[in-house]
Order: sequence, then structure tokens, then C-alpha cells
Amino acid sequence: MDDRAGSNSDHQGQVLLTRREPKGGGKPAQNQIKGIQADKDGTVYLAGYCEKYIKDRDAQQVAGQRVGEYHKPEPFLLVVPPDFRNRKVWTVFAADKCEAAFWGLGLRNGVAAMVGEVYEGQTITTHNALQKDPATHTDGYLVIWRIGG
Repeated sequence: MDDRAGSNSDHQGQVLLTRREPKGGGKPAQNQIKGIQADKDGTVYLAGYCEKYIKDRDAQQVAGQRVGEYHKPEPFLLVVPPDFRNRKVWTVFAADKCEAAFWGLGLRNGVAAMVGEVYEGQTITTHNALQKDPATHTDGYLVIWRIGG
């Protein structure tokens, strides 16, 4: 790194995944990144599975549905802009008593896709899903959405 690392230059950036209880202390959370991609504009997408302590969990929604209470490791999506100065998206896809993981992530032609599996409980299913009921134990899990402008 050059001597400008401490300045507000365009040469730096970082992103952190929450790793401890919001009020400090406790056991560190585990975050496993299983997929990482960048779109043509440089926005970075990360997917995998994580344990608890996601920021503002009570306010998190996916497609208008609130995420469920933490149960066990759950699938997450993190999206950060090219400058890494904030998080555009940092959420989990857990619905009810969920244990699940995303195993891969792909971007192409303005579409993003994540694939994973559900081990226990339910994941969030949108109103326009191919499978109308929530994904449950032993199901594969596929999430597809449009990205970009």
C-alpha cells in the first residue's frame, strides 16, 4: 500500500462482515463466503452463510418479507459499491427456524443468481417465485433478480 493509505483517496476501501454481538462480547460469528462476483460497474456481490449478529436484523426485509429470528447458520447476501464505503445490501434469507447456505453466485447480462440448500426450517420465498411455498428442509434454493440500472 502506498503512503496515501490514510487519506480519502480512491485507492482504499474496505467492508466488514459483522462478527460479534451488537453490544460487544460474546462468541465471534462465523461468516463463510462461498461466492464472490463483481458487475460491470464494479459493484461487488458476496454470498454464503453466516451466524447471527447481522446488523439491524429486526429491520431486515427481502422482497417485503421480514427475515426470521436467528436459529442456525443462514444464507446471506452482501452487496457493496465499487468504492466500498457502505453496504448497499447486507441481509439474510432466513424465514422460520432456518438453517441454510448459499453455495454459489453468478452475474450476467443484468441478472444475478444465487444457489444453495436448506437443511432445516424455511427460507424466504418471494411473491413471484417458481415455487410458491417457502423452501423447506432438504430443498435446493435458487434466488434470481435483476441488477443494475
